[in-house]
Amino acid sequence: MTDLEKQLVSVFKSGVKEKHGFSLGVETEHFVTDKKKNRRVYYDDGVENLLEEASAFFEDVSFFGDRVASLGNKNYVVTLEPSAQFEVSIRPCENISEIENIYNDFLSVFTPLLKKHGFSLEMYGYSRNSLADDCKIIPKERYRLMNGYFKSLGNTPQYMMRQTCATQVSIDYFSEKDFVDKLRLASVLSPILYLVSENSPVTECKKTENHCPRIDAWRKVDDTRTGIIRNIFDDDFSFEKLAEFYSNISPIFIFENGREVFTGKKTAREIFENKTVTDKNVNHLLSMAFFDSRVKNFIEIRSADSMPVEFTLAYCSLIKGVFSSENTVKSLLDFANCKTTKEIENAKTQVALFGYEAEVYGKNAKQFAEFVIENAKNNLNESEKKYILLLENCVKSGKSVYEFSEETDEISR
Repeated sequence: MTDLEKQLVSVFKSGVKEKHGFSLGVETEHFVTDKKKNRRVYYDDGVENLLEEASAFFEDVSFFGDRVASLGNKNYVVTLEPSAQFEVSIRPCENISEIENIYNDFLSVFTPLLKKHGFSLEMYGYSRNSLADDCKIIPKERYRLMNGYFKSLGNTPQYMMRQTCATQVSIDYFSEKDFVDKLRLASVLSPILYLVSENSPVTECKKTENHCPRIDAWRKVDDTRTGIIRNIFDDDFSFEKLAEFYSNISPIFIFENGREVFTGKKTAREIFENKTVTDKNVNHLLSMAFFDSRVKNFIEIRSADSMPVEFTLAYCSLIKGVFSSENTVKSLLDFANCKTTKEIENAKTQVALFGYEAEVYGKNAKQFAEFVIENAKNNLNESEKKYILLLENCVKSGKSVYEFSEETDEISR
């Protein structure tokens, strides 16, 4: 192994947890919207002010130059995505109720500030009131370099970078074998997770024609670092094989002498052949892989749209119910009987075209989703089953999150 691969393996091994409890880390993204003008709010015209005003409530404040970049405390961190989407990253929690309480703490800080400016936080997978080409990128070198690199490939990264928001859930693993099984299942379930979280009624200011437009948005970025990890079904897949795979990804830029240095298409292996590999550059390389499920010192499941908080909590309970049981992980892998990344990508295409009527690994997508939820419920205690009920009813209805939300809101009125 190269020095880079050894350091990557060290990161993966450091994620192995003792078997006492099961934690979820949650990241949920939001569009900041001017309610009166019905438009997105960007860094220069409101988001920077929000962060500055909120900074008094936080222990940790970071900057790019002299401008606020992120805020943090012991329970959560607020950062910005490329087009000033608000991301709230909640620390690992064993109970869904903890996640709910921490998110409510976040709201208690920001809701008065948002109200003061006439802003709101919207939770959709795709922006409902902006066009990609009109969106503004925050003044951060990382995103300038990424945007330019992806465009140089002849791709259209603006849709993903500027127009999407997601819900990302990180899970524990207890051994290398457990890691392999969970990463495989997270990848296999990717089409189902896109589907049950579908919350994108509008795409480029028009009614969404098909389903789950974030699938297509990611496919327009760079297929060397998106979709499904290519060697995940190899018989000898392991920490070492994953490290080897990651070392052949381009980091786009590296950190050198305190600044970002553009490296273009060169792979990490090529770049660090004669350079010292720093922890910062190892972590940066891992952050520049955008697979549906990716790895740091945890497994991060990235398929879901941003959703209203009650659906986010329901989705978290689904992930906990599925991945907290090694038996359920193995059972669902056997049930899916998926053996190739091509099968997963084909299933994602089916889901994008046909929604709950899609065929996923030879099975009806709706019935598959119901089966996954039923298995998840078996591993939840009574207090956590109440969270998943909303998502279960949504899936049974065959409607997307936004359709189901509109319908239930109408009934309640």
